[in-house]
Amino acid sequence: MLSDNEKLDRFKHLLEYFVSHLEWLVNHDQSHIGYATYIQPLESSHTFVKSGQGYKGESIQHQIEQWDDLGEDRNVAIAIYAPSPSSKGCYLHWNLTWLNIKAEWISNNDNVKHIQALYISSKKHSWAPPELEFSIDELGLFDQKEPNDHLKTFMSKFIDIWHSHKHEYQEQQEQDALESSVQQAIIKLLEANKNLILTGAPGTGKTYLAKIIAKHWMANEKNGCLGFVQFHPSYDYSDFVEGLRPVQQAQGQIGFELKEGTFKQFCRRAAQEADTAQKEQRDAQRYVFIIDEINRGEISKIFGELLFSIDPDYRGAAHRVQTQYHNLIKPDSNDVFAEGFYVPDNVYIIGTMNDIDRSVESLDFAFRRRFAWYEVKAQDRMDMLDESDALKNAELCDEAKTRLSQLNKAIAEIPSLGMAYQIGPAYFLKLKNYLDDNDESPFDSLWQYHLKPLLFEYIRGLRDREELLQKLEAAYNCQSPSEQQN
Repeated sequence: MLSDNEKLDRFKHLLEYFVSHLEWLVNHDQSHIGYATYIQPLESSHTFVKSGQGYKGESIQHQIEQWDDLGEDRNVAIAIYAPSPSSKGCYLHWNLTWLNIKAEWISNNDNVKHIQALYISSKKHSWAPPELEFSIDELGLFDQKEPNDHLKTFMSKFIDIWHSHKHEYQEQQEQDALESSVQQAIIKLLEANKNLILTGAPGTGKTYLAKIIAKHWMANEKNGCLGFVQFHPSYDYSDFVEGLRPVQQAQGQIGFELKEGTFKQFCRRAAQEADTAQKEQRDAQRYVFIIDEINRGEISKIFGELLFSIDPDYRGAAHRVQTQYHNLIKPDSNDVFAEGFYVPDNVYIIGTMNDIDRSVESLDFAFRRRFAWYEVKAQDRMDMLDESDALKNAELCDEAKTRLSQLNKAIAEIPSLGMAYQIGPAYFLKLKNYLDDNDESPFDSLWQYHLKPLLFEYIRGLRDREELLQKLEAAYNCQSPSEQQN
């Protein structure tokens, strides 16, 4: 974790680099105080990039990667669109946001323009007024001294604005994700079938996809439109539908009461919403129930007679069923399920599962028939690496994509494995745990502590497992097997 002094030091370098970069592009003056420190080393190594959008992973971001991490949810990105003081498009900002630090220019007696101040704006438009502005001297830039109070105030404002707006960007990011072809295909299937299972290789972000699609349909997450459970071997009918639960009675005695399970409670809320919508002559709000790791539970034990009720053709009050404990339900004209249980038409079910889990065989054909199935492929989810803050720069992101693609190609070529055993991009987000380890490459650590143990389990029962593991490691390192041995 960064100390406050480390954050301030990095922030000062960021601002000094930003000013030096723009001054060099506009004036091409090697005598500027920041040229020798920030620009000349890049030009000498032929790595200086004039313009670009660092938040899109362009190579201009490499020029600030020593200081772009201030210990927040987003790193600082650089965007320089045109080498001109009239361009308001040049700014430092939190990655994937429009919280900007911009330059204010002034002309001297020789009509040469220089940056006189930096200001912060939380608005996307270039004409937005400054929210805080300090001159270069007030910020203490290039003074070779410890960060001053003005710089501390400037950084605090920059971070505070990010925290006050961060939810907006997260919501926008989720909305952008919905626009991809994968998400659109999933939404279309769910609308048509009401029940959908997202299947595919481990680490392809199936649960994340399910949640953002659910949020896309919800008017307000707090009103109960989203339900979520994760199945496991101990999960049963009483957890999901209803069952007798122990309760403490008078004088310390223990008795049993009928309690509704998670799914029945969810369906009750959905049914009440549907009834209200019908009375108000409007469309009912969609209710989305996510079942994570759906194949890890014993389906027949969990669903019971609801295997009939979840069928899209048997939804609604016309297809009520008597649950196992229906005789214990007291007659109540106000209870929507007094005459029997049903799954309302406005309930949508999304299950997630990995193809290769040993418990996949527990999903029988009667259950499978009631769901549409969509395979989330590792290659289709490469955008996870672009969107994440875990990978600090384009070079790291590109290397992750290359290694992942080569490893998955090698996995697919092993006859006993195939594409179902490929690795999802989510595994490579773990690189962030090893970026500060100077003793070992983050990719070596990812292999040693995460990928190698997983792949060994894949091939545990094969006679040539040692040879196959070497082949997979060589592919991960983008080498031939002979290179790997050497």
